[in-house]
Amino acid sequence: MLSIAQASVLANDGVKMTLIFCNKTKDDILCDDVIKDLEKKGVNFKVFNTLTRHVESKHGSWDGLTGRISYDMMKKCGLPSKVSDDILVANCGPKGFGDVINAFLE
Repeated sequence: MLSIAQASVLANDGVKMTLIFCNKTKDDILCDDVIKDLEKKGVNFKVFNTLTRHVESKHGSWDGLTGRISYDMMKKCGLPSKVSDDILVANCGPKGFGDVINAFLE
């Protein structure tokens, strides 16, 4: 997902992209600096981080999303509520995650 975003932002191709990045804790977020830099460079690239196991007393403050990716979260992040020919939804994760995302899109 990162390489797709990088290619689009660096090419300045005008494609609107939203990345919802789900991790257990904020320490698990890979390439955070690279992703934040891309978001600054790409006016059409938006990033939302969500944590599934954040405990403020243990991990510190967090102002991002929490919980697993859901249909409501996708809508909250600005993703369209239905599929069309000019929209691509790509996902990366275990099979169960892919099944959940695909169910939203049917």
